[in-house]
Amino acid sequence: MDNYLDNYRLHHGYSSISDDYYSRGYNLIDGHHRLAKANQNGREQLKAYVIPMERHIDFMYEGFDAYVEYWNSKLK
Repeated sequence: MDNYLDNYRLHHGYSSISDDYYSRGYNLIDGHHRLAKANQNGREQLKAYVIPMERHIDFMYEGFDAYVEYWNSKLK
């Protein structure tokens, strides 16, 4: 099963499970296409912002509020 998951993740542009940020509790919230392209081109490193989960939660709430405000404005 671990081999299948590693192959799936590598195919979709993610690092293997054993030695990446995901296995340590981090998650990619933006840049999936950039990561996949870099993987295709053999890049082993990318610059990235690593933010604490508390900031990510704020980011998600702000995005949701903007989404709701946008669609509610269409009803006026």
